[in-house]
Amino acid sequence: EERRQKKLGKYANVKSKDDLKKLEEEERETSSKDNERKAAVAREAGVTLTVLEATEFENLSEKSNFEPINVQASGPQKRSWFKELDEELNNEIDNMMNEGDGIAAVSVTGDDDDSANTGGPRVINGKVVSQEDMQGIRVGSAGGWSLEVFPGDFVVHRKYGIGRFDKTVLKSRTKLSEEEQEARDKRREEIVRELMAARNTTEEIQSVVSKFGTDDDNDPISNPLSTLLEIAYNDAIVHVPVDRAYRLSRYRAGDAAIKPRLSRVKGEAWSKAKNKVEVNTLQMAQDVLALYATRETLKRSPFDPSVEGKVKAFGETFGYEPTPDQYKCFEAVENDMVWRTRPMDRLVCGDVGFGKVRLNILDYWVNSHLEK
Repeated sequence: EERRQKKLGKYANVKSKDDLKKLEEEERETSSKDNERKAAVAREAGVTLTVLEATEFENLSEKSNFEPINVQASGPQKRSWFKELDEELNNEIDNMMNEGDGIAAVSVTGDDDDSANTGGPRVINGKVVSQEDMQGIRVGSAGGWSLEVFPGDFVVHRKYGIGRFDKTVLKSRTKLSEEEQEARDKRREEIVRELMAARNTTEEIQSVVSKFGTDDDNDPISNPLSTLLEIAYNDAIVHVPVDRAYRLSRYRAGDAAIKPRLSRVKGEAWSKAKNKVEVNTLQMAQDVLALYATRETLKRSPFDPSVEGKVKAFGETFGYEPTPDQYKCFEAVENDMVWRTRPMDRLVCGDVGFGKVRLNILDYWVNSHLEK
């Protein structure tokens, strides 16, 4: 049952279309309220947070390497102890997704049209998730930085390395200034006095006091909150405040066929990787500078400009008239050959059939004619 709950999540008790519609309505209402609170808390930190609707589910198709390993049975078969149970749950998921009254037949909008399957829950990595679970965010500040990510996107943290964005969460702030601590304590005292003035019992007051600083404490002064981005790494989960999201950037090759390996928070692997790239980049820059410095020191005797008439006569033997761009290109190359004492460093680009070979033949003729 524990494994079933893990795979099916909140959909474990769904038995009919009506159950699913009710669950989705509750999910949308809860998600909307949570998003409003997250955006409000982010604004207090000087950051704008916008919720983006889920557009695709491909990002989570690759499993993280932060996954538990099934215990393998001893013996020649070496079959996982949970293999049969996983197969049963996967069959149950398939039935829920394929049956007429199953999950896949209901859209988020609650339409009764069974063909509508663009907004309903999906199976991701063997788990059933809703559209609300796959909503992305866009965060930014007046300073000009911004970040747009969806669950499953790979990101890079300056300190921790490559991770996977999972979701946004609200958590109590653990580091408060002295003024905020004083305001928090004063507010909690006011709440207790109000309860005593309302003649609440000792048990009721104690119940309220026990909730101070917990998820059930909804007072913004008694329990200051922070909107956090939850990033999964190989060996840990890191929560990044939205006002420090500028330390994150999208992994540029996140859409590649081979997914990146998540970094480890513990240890110095990421630091060593950064240092190695820094050293290699510096070495490459030095090599390029040395190459161009060497080129600047090389000298050669320029070509004889008196052969220009012979070059034009040879060019007229070609079957087609050169285009203005071909004329311009050859003149630039010829000027390098005739008037400069440094070896030519020029790249000629052009599509197929645009005259690169014609230009090369002219240059080759000049070199061979002058025995260069």
